[in-house]
Amino acid sequence: MHTAVDVVIVHHNTFDLTRRCIASLLESSQRARVASITLVDNASTDSSGEILAAQYPTMIVRRLERPHSYAAACNIGALAGSAEYLLLSNSDVEFNPNFLQVCLTHMERFPHVGVCAGNQRYPDQRPQRSWGYFPGWGEIAATMAGIEFFHNWRGHRQRHWR
Repeated sequence: MHTAVDVVIVHHNTFDLTRRCIASLLESSQRARVASITLVDNASTDSSGEILAAQYPTMIVRRLERPHSYAAACNIGALAGSAEYLLLSNSDVEFNPNFLQVCLTHMERFPHVGVCAGNQRYPDQRPQRSWGYFPGWGEIAATMAGIEFFHNWRGHRQRHWR
């Protein structure tokens, strides 16, 4: 595999979470090529950004003086890289050791695909839903009624992952 990925991690006062995120990313990067890791310190009020920069000297750090939206922080981080692929991550993510390799292999195998994501899990390994439909009246009513499995009624359950 020759394809590289730039990684952007947005962080705000989350030293321990971000440290675990970076450690898991580095483990995953042993099986896939990471061109750069950019940490966007979104106006942290502690010294976590500086400490992380000292612990990972090859990591690019962009310190924002005032808080930005997550999307704006991601865009600022993305400007630091130039690889073919870009991975955007929250600081509370811990990557599976094979995550990058699987995603990059999938993207190379299916060049018409524009976005690739992994399954998200809670710390106890239960699946974590990370997507949703644009809400219509049915979805709004189901949400208000506390029904979380409404999306399964349409027959869409894991249709894309079989």
